[in-house]
This record gives sequence, C-alpha cells and structure tokens, in this order.
Amino acid sequence: MDKLSWNTIADKFITSFKGIDSFRIKNKNNPLLFSYKQKDFYVFFRNISHGGGDYPEGTTRVQLPEKTEFDLVKKSNIPFFLMGYDQNDDVFVCWEPQKVKKRLNEKGYVSFFARKNVQNITSNRYIVFSTLSNGDFFVAVKTADIPKFFDLTDFFPPKEPFNKETEEKRLLPSKFTPTQTIYYGVPGCGKSHEIKKKLKNVPDYNKIRTVFHPEYCNADFVGQILPEVNINADGRSIVEYKFKPGPFTEIVRRAYLNPDENFYLVIEEINRGNAAAIFGEMFQLLDRLDADENADEVSSEHIYGKGWSSYGVDNQDVNAYIRNQVVISQEKPEHCSNVTGSAGDLNPRLYKSMDIESENVTVTWREKNENGFTPKSKHIHFTANTAIRLPPNLSIYATMNTSDQNVFTLDNAFQRRWEMKQIPNDLKNTGDSAAQYHRTIKKVKKTESREETIDTNVQWGDFRKAINEVIMDSAQANGLSSMEDKRLGGWFYTESDNFAEKVLKYLWDDAFKFDRPNQFNDVTTLEELVEKFNGDDGFNVFKDGRISELQKDSLTTPDTPAQNDTSVTNG
Repeated sequence: MDKLSWNTIADKFITSFKGIDSFRIKNKNNPLLFSYKQKDFYVFFRNISHGGGDYPEGTTRVQLPEKTEFDLVKKSNIPFFLMGYDQNDDVFVCWEPQKVKKRLNEKGYVSFFARKNVQNITSNRYIVFSTLSNGDFFVAVKTADIPKFFDLTDFFPPKEPFNKETEEKRLLPSKFTPTQTIYYGVPGCGKSHEIKKKLKNVPDYNKIRTVFHPEYCNADFVGQILPEVNINADGRSIVEYKFKPGPFTEIVRRAYLNPDENFYLVIEEINRGNAAAIFGEMFQLLDRLDADENADEVSSEHIYGKGWSSYGVDNQDVNAYIRNQVVISQEKPEHCSNVTGSAGDLNPRLYKSMDIESENVTVTWREKNENGFTPKSKHIHFTANTAIRLPPNLSIYATMNTSDQNVFTLDNAFQRRWEMKQIPNDLKNTGDSAAQYHRTIKKVKKTESREETIDTNVQWGDFRKAINEVIMDSAQANGLSSMEDKRLGGWFYTESDNFAEKVLKYLWDDAFKFDRPNQFNDVTTLEELVEKFNGDDGFNVFKDGRISELQKDSLTTPDTPAQNDTSVTNG
C-alpha cells in the first residue's frame, strides 16, 4: 500500500475536529500548529510502517527526520506531538511528547516504535495505552477520537517519578468522607425522602438505586453471566455468554474510574431481602480504613488511604468488568478522563492493566523493579490481580422499615458496619410539613357510574396524632412492646391516596390486628369497616373518643368551609 502524503494525513486529522468551534489552525505546515480549547499544540505527521531490519514481527515504527523548523519548536513552550498514521486501521499513534521534543534534530533520523497488535485492536470511542519493554510508551487512537485524545493531554505523559522529596505526600488526605448509613423508622416517616433530599443535586450518573426483596439475590446485586443473542459478521444469530453487572458492581466501577467525584448506592428496604446473602463476599468490603495504611506493614502492590475498604475481595468477574475496554469505550470522555488502559490481556476485550491517576486518589502504587519497589503516589495500577475495594468516593445509603412483617433480621455483625439513623416520626403544623399536616382526609362514595370524593374536614395531622396515641395505649393494654413501630408516619397518607383503602386497611390488618373489637364499632370485616367509613359513620367507626371527636370538632368549627363534593366519572 502506497504511503499517504503529509497533506492527506493532515486533512484526516483536521476533519476529526469538524464542528468544534474551539479548534483553530494557526499554521498549516509540517509541523501543524493549531489551537484547541485555548491551548496551542504542534503536531508532526508521518506514515507508520514495519519496524524493518531484525526487529520482531509486529513491530512498527515512525522515523522522525532532522528539520530546520524543529529548532524553533524545541525552544518554544508549546507541546509537540509526533503522530504516526496507520491507514490500514485508520489509527494514529502518538509517543511521549516530552521525550520526542528532547530528541528533535538529535540526528538524521530518530526512530519511535509501536506494536501492530495494539493498532489492530484500537476501536472507536476508546484509547489504547501500551508500554514497550524499554519503558517507552505510546497511545493508539482512532481518527474520529482525536479530539477526545487532546482532551486528555493533561494526563499524558504520566507524573514525574516518585522521589524522597515527595515521600511525605504519597497518601494525601482524601476530600471524600464515605458513609454507610441505614435510615430506619415507622412506615411513612420520610426515610426515602431524607435520602432524596441529600442526593437532590447529584447527577443520575453518580447514583444508583435498588430495592431488596425476598427473591433478590447476590447475582442480582453483584452480577451474573447470562446468555445474549447477537448477530455475527455473516448475519447469523449467535449466543454469547456475558457478565451482566448488578447495581453494586456498576457503581463501584464508576467510582473507580472517576476518583474526583462522589458516588452513591441507595438500597431501599434493605431488610426485606436477606442482606447478608445478597452482599455475599462483598460484605467484607464494608469495613473501611479509619487511617492511612502503614507502609511498613503492607506487602501488596498498593498502599491504601483512609476511606478505602480495609480488606480486598478477589472476584474475577467484577475485576474483568472494571477493565472491560468495550464498556469504557461507551463512556462519555469526562467519565474516564483519569484512566489510561494498556492492551495485551488474553481476552482482547479487556485492558491488561489500567492506570488511574488523580490528586484525589489516596493510593500509592508500589511498582516493581529490579531493586524491589518504586512508590508512585496518587496512582492505582489496576490489573487482573487487583482485589476489589470500596473507594472513599463511594457512599451507601439504605432504608429500613422497622414494622414490616415477613422481613429478614439484620444480624449484629452486619449492622456494626453501618451508621444507624432513626428518622423521627414528627409532623409539625408549621414550616415545610405544614401542608401535609393540614391535608384534609377525604371519603369516597362509590355508585354504579361514578365516585364522589367528600371532604371530611378532618386534618391528617390531627388524625395521625390521635391514632398514634391510641396505638400506643392499645400496645400497653395488651402487653405488645413492638407496637411502637406500628405508628403512622407523617407521609403515610398523601393526597392521591384513598384513606379508607390504605389507612383503615393498615389499621385493621396490622396495627389493631389483635385488638379489633376494642377499636372499631360494630364491624366484623374490613369490607364493612370501609363501607361504613365512606358512608354516614365516618370517624364514628372508631370506638375511641379521641378519634370520633375529630369529626364532631370539624363540624362545629366556625371557620370550617362547606364540604367540597366533586364527582369523578369512571372509565
């Protein structure tokens, strides 16, 4: 195949920035001088070819010639990028800019080497990072992703090697303080609302919500291998088995790849499933480091800072999913800007290793060398042998309804790893909750053709306060100590709810299950209770005067408006 001219390669490069307003050509010579996002860059284009001579098969190279123009480039502060173009794969290969710039005009030709297999596997929407045996590294990127590559130039090349002067900074304090909190309380007290308020301004990408239930298992939570039907190159349907991540694995992956952002896993109804079984081995990760690890006591490849899991868990499926090149390639550039991947794993879909670097990474990588280890601060070197841990930028919130029947008990070992926060069962008639307190309870009269919604003029806050007193008195009279959890929360009843079908049903089936004759007037079934309430009896279905008096008080209040009857036609 004939080599392409400089202009042809340059045109391909320039076309990749089409439609991007911040791209400007300042000098269309070789090297090309351009501006992108208010930064200037020099780029020198060459065809990339076989290494030649005695170099191993699969070796490719670019030869950098001696040019008078390079004298000016070498003196400037503008970054210089040598980019070799592989027309077979439509891939650009780039070497470390600082090293290349130092070797400008060093001699007639200076060679820079790469690997053909790396160029072959490079696909759209991700960048491949690879290191040669001599320590030199290069990047391969599809033409269409050139702008994405120049978005990441602040992380290329890597930070300067670790030295004694920076030793004290190898584990900087994390700006993240992870929490594992279970919010618990009576039904409708606002547990989920509390979490919603906390995460109100958190982007959807940074939070995942799941719900535990009796059929929920570890495979749902962590992930499992499932069949997937795809179409091959011949147009035939084939079945492939792929790992499908659960919410736990997905949020851990995002937190690893984005160390500068907070991430949240929300578990609703944590005690409605068997939490210990659902977490499985990941239960071990809930223990977090209270202080940075002592480097003298660490024998692994990393030294972890405060907030990381105290112990790691080896899980091949989760590890492989984090290193999955295809998954990373589907991310937006801003969601993987701290990550550099290296090809070469036995599975071509996986990075052999990933390097995650940021000022907020409180990890030191102990890179092996001939003399032992070279510590590299703020650096995670993630390989197939890296154990999974919860990073400090990942927090977990959960809710627990203490009155639910048929739920699983959270054992002490599990609860010990969480901060438990009770949501007070308060509903005030002032402030943010005033509207809910003064919400008027309605009756629903049904006929063959329509439903009539009738205002009782009884406020939800008044009813709730009175019925909770009755519930506690009933518990004391019947020796039922657990009845405290049967009280009604402030948001148990909302405007869209049918009061009789929701609140009265709960009182009949749950709160007063063993005390119905002492609480309700002349009713033997729930159907009869609902019918009488929605009829003429209203709150007189209750025996306790604290409840029935509410209806009388509402009718004798001077400022009480007339009943607001509305008709709703069914169907």
